[in-house]
Formats: sequence, C-alpha cells, structure tokens
Amino acid sequence: LLVCTAFVVFPVFSSTAYGQYCSASASYCDEYIGNVNVAGINNSSGCSGYADYSASVAPGSMDPGAPYTITVTNGGYPYSGDIVFVWVDWNDNQSFLDPGEFFSTTTSNYALFTGTVSPPVGTQMGNKRMRVRMSYYVSSPGNPCGSEAFGEVEDYTIFVTGCKPPQITAPPSITLN
Repeated sequence: LLVCTAFVVFPVFSSTAYGQYCSASASYCDEYIGNVNVAGINNSSGCSGYADYSASVAPGSMDPGAPYTITVTNGGYPYSGDIVFVWVDWNDNQSFLDPGEFFSTTTSNYALFTGTVSPPVGTQMGNKRMRVRMSYYVSSPGNPCGSEAFGEVEDYTIFVTGCKPPQITAPPSITLN
C-alpha cells in the first residue's frame, strides 16, 4: 500500500518546460501509433509522422520504483516487422540514451504492443519527456532520434511524483525467556 499524504502536487505542463530534444519522424503511415495508454495517458491519434503531445495531453503520473504497463495500438496495417520502442528522459538532460531510459515492448499480433515502464528509485519529482516510436524492421533497440521511412513518433509528458514505494523489511527476531 503506497500512501503519500505530505502534500499534493498538481503537474503543470507546457511546451516551454523542456530543452531541445533531438528530432524524430517517419515518412509513410503504413503502420502508425493509433493509441498510447500508460499511467493515466490514454491518447488516440492518427498518423502525422511526428506528434508532440507533451503540452496538449495531460501527463501520466508515476511513482519512482513502481512498474506501469504501457500499451501501444498499431493504427495502420499490422506488418510482422512492426516494433515499438519507448524512452523516458528520467534525468532531464534532453537525451534518451542514458541507462534505464529505454523500454522495449512485445506483441503477438503486431496490432497491440505491451511493455513495462518504471521510473528508477531516486528519480527527481517533476515532468519527464516520454518518446514512443513505432517502426518497421529496424535493429533493436532502435533510435529515439532521426527519420525512418515507416512508422511514427509521439512525445508525451510523464509526471514523476514525490512518492516512493515502501521498503518492506522483516521485523527483528525476538527471543522470549
């Protein structure tokens, strides 16, 4: 049971909250991100090659150390070479290449992709940029930056709370005489 009672923080999001992130896009929408669902984000969209929802969709909320299931729906035709990658810039350095910032997904039908995203324990409270990329036949783990021929890229905001999962430890041993 996770309880945070010290204070309530309302996440504020704006397009000016971030520094300069690398550009990313795709050209053809045979496959594209039709829906992203994670931690309170549930955004359906059409294909644009690249879409920045970091200021227009309310942030998802995550606690450090807790796992969150992400599902990404393929809005186009599901090809057997389709794959989805997720990155979150937990340390706010405008890079998605640091350890612990990459998350893979799995699929059984190339129409729905699932994975787990988890902010590392110790992640500072505040807004973090999340990038989701659907691609066709790219090498793992893919690239959060640059242009690819097929697929789509979408950016979102994740708000990391100040809550931390409780540490559960065994009580000390007691000897009764």
